[in-house]
Amino acid sequence: MKLQFKFLYKFTAVFCLTLAAFAGCMQPLDGDFEGESQGLKDQELLWVLQVPKVNEQNLNAALFRDAIPAIVRDVLNGNLPVYEDFAMQMDLQKVRNIGERLKQFGGNKQDISPLYQVFELISLVDLNQNTGLGKPVFLRLIWHDPAGIQADRNFAGIRISDLQNIDYQIVTNNTTIELTQLFHQGSFYYQPIYLRTNEQEYTIQTKSEANYLKTMIVQGNWENVD
Repeated sequence: MKLQFKFLYKFTAVFCLTLAAFAGCMQPLDGDFEGESQGLKDQELLWVLQVPKVNEQNLNAALFRDAIPAIVRDVLNGNLPVYEDFAMQMDLQKVRNIGERLKQFGGNKQDISPLYQVFELISLVDLNQNTGLGKPVFLRLIWHDPAGIQADRNFAGIRISDLQNIDYQIVTNNTTIELTQLFHQGSFYYQPIYLRTNEQEYTIQTKSEANYLKTMIVQGNWENVD
């Protein structure tokens, strides 16, 4: 199973896949980013993990029953620092008015169910170690269109370090586990949708690609991905 990566080019993504194999469109590394690495170390990988509500494992159901609604409430009530999105090298931009942002997305505090369907977890993996999904650093709350007309949109994000300051508990199978501990364990259902190193990036197009990359990275076999 061959998989090629296209080089970073000014945040611009140009993708093409063959039907027979995974193949990215190669682009030269732009000089502005050469050696800069966008904040990643040489043996470090960033990947974005999509965590859906679907009950692939009981822990996913518990996540969306216990933790996500509590996080959303704290976000809307101003109890958590909230950011526009994740960035490696620059200061994160805070969301100035979360209530206004909710209105812009077509929501209100009486119905925030579109935030309870899927979220994204950004994690950093040390490729020198077999560390599973790596070190989670950022959680994206995703706005999911109930009608299924619009694509999922990033609503707001929270640093995992800020989530650690609040005790979000998840109860499943008569066991209680703290949210950030669960994130570090990786014992829930997730699929990678994007990854990059300091030289390459790849946007995952199919479930078979996601399963392949997930297995290789979690098992510490990144060097065998080709």
